[in-house]
Amino acid sequence: MKIKLVTKVSKEFQIKLRPEVATSDKTAISEMMRVLKALANSDRHKFHIIKMGETWQRHGERYDTAQGTGMFKEQQLSLATEKRGEGKKARTKLKCKLHNFVPELLYRDHEKAFCTPVLKPYKKSSGIRIEPKFKLEQDIHFNNTKYCATGYLTLPGREHSFTTVKEFARFYPRLLKLSGIESKTPLVKVKDWNETVHDNIIMRIGDMELRGALVTRRDRISGALDESEFSFKLSQSKIGCTPLDPAADWNYRDLQRLEALYNEMFEMEGVFMQDPTIFYFANPVSSH
Repeated sequence: MKIKLVTKVSKEFQIKLRPEVATSDKTAISEMMRVLKALANSDRHKFHIIKMGETWQRHGERYDTAQGTGMFKEQQLSLATEKRGEGKKARTKLKCKLHNFVPELLYRDHEKAFCTPVLKPYKKSSGIRIEPKFKLEQDIHFNNTKYCATGYLTLPGREHSFTTVKEFARFYPRLLKLSGIESKTPLVKVKDWNETVHDNIIMRIGDMELRGALVTRRDRISGALDESEFSFKLSQSKIGCTPLDPAADWNYRDLQRLEALYNEMFEMEGVFMQDPTIFYFANPVSSH
């Protein structure tokens, strides 16, 4: 039975912690909580912490046709898995993400997007019912902003791995319509990391509820820090939805308040990386 695909639409503000702040996962979490409490105590943004969140571990893998720039990266797609839990609670989330700086170029019909998951429930002998989901998001960084469409679903167990496109396309069939991609095309693991996730931080600015997370990612073999990134987002959901006709009618005042909070974080140069913002390059593009 075909199911309706719910599209979650979000604006996600992201900022990276300095490496010296993230010397350990525990230190990164402690420093991030200190920053949030300081913002709440200042009362400049009417900012409140409703829930401090919880910490858990996951193992992430990214696949492509080759190391460096594979066929999927060339076409602005990433294929990934996220594994967490043990025993009966073990889960593997599959993610197929399409990136673009121009939202209208992500797709016209979400059911025909390259990253759309199979539109039917997936059920194994365990009896677990798996519902596909779809997300349309704007990722906001100080030095860039991009749009992403992501199809994802969660499978029971952690034993899932992929050696050919055919195996991944079982869940994302439209991948086989990409230029140069065939079912027998080999897949290789191009990223392999462990992540400490401090998730489900619930915050409020006025009547607006935000959800935040801190993800610290380290190479699985060497243990070297890849990045530690905090994000908070505002989201809405709708059946269907295209980038040309977004689900969310964003409140202008709400977005102003989020930007003000984000800008204050950027000023904390002892905690966050000071990437030059896209508005303050040495030779900005003229508006004339």
